[in-house]
Amino acid sequence: GDTPNNLAATGLVTHAYLYTGEDKYKQWVLDYTEAWMERTRANGGILPDNVGPTGEIGGQREGQWWGGLYGWNSRWSADQSFIATTIAAECALMLPGDYGYLDLIRSQIQLLMDMGVTDDSGQLTVPTRMTERGWEEFEPMKLLEMAHIYHASQSGEDYDLVTRIRDGDVSRDWNQVSPEGGRRGGDLEYARFQYYDGKLPDWPEKILNAEFAFAQAMMECYRQDDRDFDTIVEDNRWPPQNPRVPDRKDYGGENADPVRTVGLTQVMLGAPRSLYNGGLLRATVRYFDIDRQRPGVPEDVAVLIDEIRHDRVGLQLVNTGTSQTRNLIVQAGAFGEHAFTELRYFEEGVGDNSVLYPTGWISEKRPQHDHSVRVAGKHFVVQLPPSAAIRVEAGMKRFGNQPSYAFPWQ
Repeated sequence: GDTPNNLAATGLVTHAYLYTGEDKYKQWVLDYTEAWMERTRANGGILPDNVGPTGEIGGQREGQWWGGLYGWNSRWSADQSFIATTIAAECALMLPGDYGYLDLIRSQIQLLMDMGVTDDSGQLTVPTRMTERGWEEFEPMKLLEMAHIYHASQSGEDYDLVTRIRDGDVSRDWNQVSPEGGRRGGDLEYARFQYYDGKLPDWPEKILNAEFAFAQAMMECYRQDDRDFDTIVEDNRWPPQNPRVPDRKDYGGENADPVRTVGLTQVMLGAPRSLYNGGLLRATVRYFDIDRQRPGVPEDVAVLIDEIRHDRVGLQLVNTGTSQTRNLIVQAGAFGEHAFTELRYFEEGVGDNSVLYPTGWISEKRPQHDHSVRVAGKHFVVQLPPSAAIRVEAGMKRFGNQPSYAFPWQ
């Protein structure tokens, strides 16, 4: 049969489309996502967690729509199926640019919110498990999937849904910042939302400092580890607990990676954390080093995404070096799925001013002195002299291009 967890396979097939551009992969993603949207409608608006080989909801469970693998009755419940469903909704949206696909996962979050109950402490809780007695095990609503939906749409409707979750959440501090580990995390999405909502202005510094401090602490753990090589391999565990490192279970358990990069991805790319089990990078922008002809920012260059709106993105770019000019391409979207429309910018720095080029590749014409450039493409180029900084406000048409893994120079 079929379960919603299989929707994560849309990420794999989307990768095939991004590499090849072959329509058969795109169509498969859309067809499979639409099949589950139809199943949800046929089940009274609730995503069924099992479908029989003939397509019948509950076909292997005597018509019972819940109780499938990692389904509504499992201890993981929506943790697994919601992640896979979000992956499918994001992939289906990106391929034709149709926001309607987001409703596959949005509708399920609204469903749980509408069944929510406020406990004695004032905390809004939603059901997480279906049994023969009905909906049970009420817990606070998580933000991870809704953070992805809002990142994709930047709509007022989805903003209101996020703030509805925040208004009902009295047990969690949305301004708390700590390095995040684990496969199904999402704790950093709370502080990220607060920053872009104007309520946590020092979030970029806090998260980068936290991740750096965690890496330093783990390096100290390694230095103090007195096990020999064979024992380390046999144990398959990182070093014993170090007083400088918080409880390991908060960071994904003993097997978690010692280096945290979720915050770095959020700060530089304007992205929510990638979803476990197949999710694609959902960057607002992506960078390419012109001189080295490779993805990523050039040496010495730092970037902060300081604003994300439905029609624009704000970037601060700095050349921290003191001797070399750095040249980089900024791309609209992780896969060029967006399009830039206009660039407004402010320069500051030592020596010559930074230079911005509208581009399908590199334009030979410098922008006008009014610091406003009309563009109509998915790339622009920034030239950063030593010790120079620039802030760019880039107008953006979201999902206006067919996505691809092709590099700008291809």
